[in-house]
Amino acid sequence: METRIEKIVHGGYGLCRLEDGKVCLVRYGVPGDVVDIEYGEGKGTVFGWIKTVVRPSEKRTEPPCPVFMRCGGCDFQHVKYEYELEAKRGIVKEDLKRLGGLDRIPELKILSSNPYGYRNHAQISFDRRGVFGFFARDSHGLIQIPDEGCAILDPRINDFLKKIRDRVQFNRRGSFRIRTGFDRVYKKGIPGVDDDKYCVHKVCGLTLRTGIDDFFQINRYLIEDWIEVIRNYIEPEKNDILLDLFCGSGVIGLAIAREVGRVMGIEGNGRAVKNARYNSQQNGIGNASFSRADLYGSVRELEECNKVVVNPPRAGLTEELIDVLVEINPQIIVYSSCDSSTFSRDIKYFLTRGYMLSDATVVDMFPRTRHVEVVGKLVRF
Repeated sequence: METRIEKIVHGGYGLCRLEDGKVCLVRYGVPGDVVDIEYGEGKGTVFGWIKTVVRPSEKRTEPPCPVFMRCGGCDFQHVKYEYELEAKRGIVKEDLKRLGGLDRIPELKILSSNPYGYRNHAQISFDRRGVFGFFARDSHGLIQIPDEGCAILDPRINDFLKKIRDRVQFNRRGSFRIRTGFDRVYKKGIPGVDDDKYCVHKVCGLTLRTGIDDFFQINRYLIEDWIEVIRNYIEPEKNDILLDLFCGSGVIGLAIAREVGRVMGIEGNGRAVKNARYNSQQNGIGNASFSRADLYGSVRELEECNKVVVNPPRAGLTEELIDVLVEINPQIIVYSSCDSSTFSRDIKYFLTRGYMLSDATVVDMFPRTRHVEVVGKLVRF
């Protein structure tokens, strides 16, 4: 049937309506597109697929990648970037209303940069034929990275992949990890090639060591801008005690440490804690300490502080952790999240505990994909 794409919603789907008015979600639709679709039957959410774009929207553009729509890595290469940003702002706003229960939402500022060549990290899969690349959407079939490289990867990674394509014997199925630091390409798991244990980054005037397998923000263009948003929201002062939860290798806390009295970082990954301590020592920062704790476990108390930064995985926070956090009554809590749905869910619970969302910024840390980072500032009301 012929229908019109109304908007992009959570998950990157285009929303359209069937003849009976029922909502149908399709991939790769652009608001304003007139499309011919087919769809499945069901009592719940109806999903469909586009057979033909009858009349393309003015917001549609030609994707630069020849395997877009087959590769599972990107969702929005067919959308003009300025509209992708507006769509993501709209998704965050809708999540805050629907899942966060907010009637009044602060102005959602947006932070973005070059939507291509930004990604400093990838997990590359390979098979016995020597094909290496990314999984196809909704499958474990491999899509070979094009000869010209992956459009969203740091060009240094693409150059490295070209060099090893004919030099390495991929005689089994597996995967390898590849990252770029400030000085070179780091790798682990390539058959016959020595592994790197660490990766070295330069951020906000600091030299930081992270484990090759450990978390680090992937957008090489926006890391410092993201930290600046967090710094502005935390309003650092010399007598502050800053608690940095899910601190990883210490990048946020160490970037702010010289502006506050003390930083206490807590992280569940023991390797990352060791690197955070190493980074503190190597950068001559003496007012930061780091410890290991399972923040998804039974945390019964936290040390007294007046300001908090949390940067959890996609799963967000637990109600138990929020309860413990509000018990110490911090003046400001800054919450950075890579999932606007769990962020909104947690904001709703913070509201029940006396904290309100006063400011928020949408950081497009993952351009051309459905994912987005949100940074929010919570204060007592």
